[in-house]
Amino acid sequence: MAEHYVIIVGVLMLPLDRMYPTPNTDALNQPCFAEVYPPSEDSFLFLDALEADADFIRKLLRPVLSVEVGSGSGIISTFLSKIVDSACSFMCIDVSNQACIATKQVFCANTSCYPLDAVCCDLLSPIRKSSQGLADIVLFNPPYVPTTSGELLNARSTISAAWAGGFRGRQVRPSWFIKRDYLLSLCFLVLQRFVAERVIERFIQQLTPVLFGSGVLYILLLQQNEPDLVSKLINDASGGRLSRSVCIIQRRCGNEQLFVYRYYDPLFYPDSY
Repeated sequence: MAEHYVIIVGVLMLPLDRMYPTPNTDALNQPCFAEVYPPSEDSFLFLDALEADADFIRKLLRPVLSVEVGSGSGIISTFLSKIVDSACSFMCIDVSNQACIATKQVFCANTSCYPLDAVCCDLLSPIRKSSQGLADIVLFNPPYVPTTSGELLNARSTISAAWAGGFRGRQVRPSWFIKRDYLLSLCFLVLQRFVAERVIERFIQQLTPVLFGSGVLYILLLQQNEPDLVSKLINDASGGRLSRSVCIIQRRCGNEQLFVYRYYDPLFYPDSY
């Protein structure tokens, strides 16, 4: 059974003063990036979690390959590049081509020390078999906030669809759905229990083959995502490899309670970290 440890680092809404500088995201002011998910409270919470876990990352993990899923603006991987002090390559994946371009621009504007590939694709599907088992660290900030079914119906743009995740924040709206009319939306709600993709579950099923034996996962969850259930799913899908989880930080943002967890194999890392 998965074991959980909680380290409460901060409770403020805004990012704390950091040892590592917050990345410059001025590139996102370009009109072409209007639909890219901007750095928000959840993004800054993720940065605070990485900084709180910096000793673990630098002294024990020492990643050679970092993979971020749903990179959006690219601020999370860019911030991680400030923490690592070993030779590390970065791969960022997003379903939005504009987000991939934004990620590349933000990353390159802040660092020239590490290579980065931005891949427009769904979750971890672009990882070739020859590249599987190489990621030392996987970062995932699911860009889907739990909403009511009514809010799901009324989401009209790409960016609002990214916010509206439906039940438990796990329902993904296909891009064609955004452009359909209200009647089609109603039909979709009737069929959603059969056809709606569940992002977190799909990600979990794809995760283990991508991770190196000593690799770790950092993931942001909401209370509505049922973190205990997610931990069980990760433990089961990894065959017990990722049987330990540490809540690095938690914070209330508006009506949501957010958590950032690190999942790891206890055979490689002591529980004191």
